[in-house]
Amino acid sequence: MSIDISWDKLNEDNVLNESIRDFLNDQVQGLQLPDYLMNIKVTNFSLGSIAPEITIRHIGDPFTDFYNDEMTGSEKLFTENGSDIKSPMPSDSMNENDDGNDDVSNDIQFIVEVDYKGDITIEISVDLLLNYPSPGFITLPVKLRVVDLGIHSLAVIAHVSKVVYLSFLCDINDEQFDDIINNPTLSKHNRNRIDIIRSMRIESEIGDNKGEGSVLRNVGKVEKFLTDMIRTLLRDELAWPGWISFDFNEDDDEEEEEDGSSEHLHMDQNSDRN
Repeated sequence: MSIDISWDKLNEDNVLNESIRDFLNDQVQGLQLPDYLMNIKVTNFSLGSIAPEITIRHIGDPFTDFYNDEMTGSEKLFTENGSDIKSPMPSDSMNENDDGNDDVSNDIQFIVEVDYKGDITIEISVDLLLNYPSPGFITLPVKLRVVDLGIHSLAVIAHVSKVVYLSFLCDINDEQFDDIINNPTLSKHNRNRIDIIRSMRIESEIGDNKGEGSVLRNVGKVEKFLTDMIRTLLRDELAWPGWISFDFNEDDDEEEEEDGSSEHLHMDQNSDRN
């Protein structure tokens, strides 16, 4: 069963695009750069106009990891030896919180096949250092655009208490694909099996912002670093057991009410998952 997505409405949502941009920028700020690069920054993000093809492969109850994400305490889904644990039905104790108010009857999870060949754009700026004849002898601003992104993977999308979770489980050509479809299970080591990105292209421009002086294109060293960085970042943060979550709960903060936004984008990065 396939589904249609109002992708144009998502792309027109400036708050969503800016939230993803800010999230990506936060991630790259923590990277260790090679000695020929500095001051990396994600300057723009756009979902583009082309929607992914989504095919539903399984419908069921959310993995217990997503409930654990909202609970306090030290509960862990995986055993110390990393055994696979099947997604169980939510227990009766999950049907309400301590106040007896939180009903999970609307919670649902989809295992979906994501086939994407679209026009998502990520724009990145960074300074290229020419360290000869002395360190930092010349600094050139670099503009990079990530385009022609291709993804064909199996993903889980779960709705839990007004929070939507997204995580990639395996690539479609992975031998684990049929097993997950027929009997959804979770593995602590899925991350080692998945690339997520099947293809992408980097457009680069090196030189000053005014176009004066030499402009160098297709600089392989910088583009290779960026390609490896994006692949690693997405795999480490979005491949199971990591996920990205969209929080649609109402926020009482006055500043956010004035801003008109109640959407929040954040990445779950619990250390026990890594």
